[in-house]
Amino acid sequence: ESWTRVMIEGGLTALLAVFAVVGRAYAGRLCGGRTASLLLSVLVAIRVVFLHLADSGAAGESFFFNALLLQFGVPFFAAFALAWFCGESEDEVARRLYQLCAMMLGFVWSTFLVQDYFGGQYLFSWKASSAEVYTYSVVWLLLAVAYQAIGLWRNQQVIHTGSLVLLLVTVGKVFLVDASELEGIFRVFSFLGLGVALMGIGFFY
Repeated sequence: ESWTRVMIEGGLTALLAVFAVVGRAYAGRLCGGRTASLLLSVLVAIRVVFLHLADSGAAGESFFFNALLLQFGVPFFAAFALAWFCGESEDEVARRLYQLCAMMLGFVWSTFLVQDYFGGQYLFSWKASSAEVYTYSVVWLLLAVAYQAIGLWRNQQVIHTGSLVLLLVTVGKVFLVDASELEGIFRVFSFLGLGVALMGIGFFY
C-alpha cells in the first residue's frame, strides 16, 4: 500500500529489464534465452515510450530514488549490460541497437532528473527558470562528453556518433534557447561552458 501507481509500473519495467539481462547473460545455458531477452527488451521499450514518458515519475519528495530510477535508470543500465553481452557474443547488430537505446534512455533520464531537482514532474511541461534552462545545457553537455569518452575509449562508432548528435542538440539549444531565455551570468556561463567543451573535444580529436 505504500507504493504508488507509478512506482508499481516502474518496478515492473525495471524487473522486465533485469530479466532481459539475465536471459542474455545465460543465453548459452537457457534454451531460448536470447529470444526471450529480445522480447523482454521490446516490451520494456514499449512501456518506456507509451507508459512512462508522459507519466509523473518525479512525483514525491525524494530526488533520484523515486519512480524515475525504475522507469528509466534501471533500463538504462540494463541496455548497456545487454550491449556488453552482445559484444561478448559478437552480435554486432544487437549490440548497436542496445547502445542506441541506452544513450536515448540516458538522455531522457538525465533530463527528467534535472526537472525533478527543480520541482517538475512531467517531461513535456515547459515551465522553467533560468537556472533550470542552464542546467539542462550543462547536463546534456556533460552527457555528450561522457558518451564521447566511452566511444573513443571502446572504439564504438554508434556511441561516438550518438555523442556528436547530442552535442549538436546542445549547441542548438544554447544558440536558439539559452541566448534568448537566459539572463546575465547564466548566459555568459552557458556560452563559456560550451566553448570550453568544444575545445576539449577538438583536443581529443
